[in-house]
Amino acid sequence: MKAKKLLSLLLVFVLAVSLVSTAFAAGTEKTFSDVGPTHWAREFVDRLVAAGAADGYPDGTYKPSQYITRVEFMKLLNGVCGFTAKSDDVKNFTDVQAPWKVEQVAIALAAGYTNGTGPNKMSPNANITREMAVTMIGRAVGLDPKAADVSVLAKYSDAAKISAYAEGCMAEMTAKDLLAGYPDGTVQPQGLLTRAEAAKLLCGCMDLATIAKVMLFTPLTCASGLVTESD
Repeated sequence: MKAKKLLSLLLVFVLAVSLVSTAFAAGTEKTFSDVGPTHWAREFVDRLVAAGAADGYPDGTYKPSQYITRVEFMKLLNGVCGFTAKSDDVKNFTDVQAPWKVEQVAIALAAGYTNGTGPNKMSPNANITREMAVTMIGRAVGLDPKAADVSVLAKYSDAAKISAYAEGCMAEMTAKDLLAGYPDGTVQPQGLLTRAEAAKLLCGCMDLATIAKVMLFTPLTCASGLVTESD
């Protein structure tokens, strides 16, 4: 109970600091023409920009309602976590060709939060699902899915649709109030993630990473024993 209380207090502290940081960043960081001051995701997108993780498109847009691909999500997650080391194992994935995609997948592999969607397959251009994104974040910040209380997932009416590999991280993120369902009581694990929703999830990732540093805890890389994400 004490540990949970401490975690809750740390979350409040981190959120307060992040809001202040975002406020100071406003007016000095890049903004996007399609994410105005009243857009529900403006705060989260601003935080990604301030962290140097998001730069949008050449036309000055962020495209918040557009679905985000697996490799695009990796790029944002790598930027949020500050991952830069690369793995030569990227050469084993025959569907990763473009130079920038090769780089981001190589970084993701080195960080240990993904090992693809099948033999020699990374599916970089496939739109990422909510459960895939949450699992990548959980692995990146060192959440322990085996220690998760999956009973918290019962709050979602479609919990049965959550893939086995994603249950632990989905439960941990839910327990930490970093993952919320929809007004209709679903979590839509197989649903596709928009760029705006990705920004919100990734801000939760930044909060978890900050807490880990405050607690002097070194996140696990989860470099071994990964369960392949399935489409």
